[in-house]
Amino acid sequence: MVPEGWKTDNFSGVEIAVIDGDRGKEYPKSDDLLEDGYCVFLSAKNVTKEGFKFNDVQFISEEKHQKLRKGEVRRGNLVLTTRGTVGQFAYFDESVPRCFSRQLALISPLKRRLSLPLSFPDSTLLSQQAHSS
Repeated sequence: MVPEGWKTDNFSGVEIAVIDGDRGKEYPKSDDLLEDGYCVFLSAKNVTKEGFKFNDVQFISEEKHQKLRKGEVRRGNLVLTTRGTVGQFAYFDESVPRCFSRQLALISPLKRRLSLPLSFPDSTLLSQQAHSS
């Protein structure tokens, strides 16, 4: 059920960029993954129907983070799993620590800020409807 004040739309009505993370020569190898560090290195197991789960995480150093060209998760991004359980979404808001994606797609608004719940049905995009007086 869609909450009152929200409308249903699909991705064709929203200007977005779909970013597939860095797979270049600087992509972290197993030696680069840490138990604690500067930045969570997200994987598909961290993205669930209930949002992000951080009970099993790996980190990368600030130095490694600086070398990567794309894949940094930014506030307002949707994170989409492309491996493991494909199609899981989670919304990256202020409650989530600094992250870099590993084999995940990032969906980023280009012009307008998306207002999304942490989980939503199917591939439906929910955006807050503007109220007019």
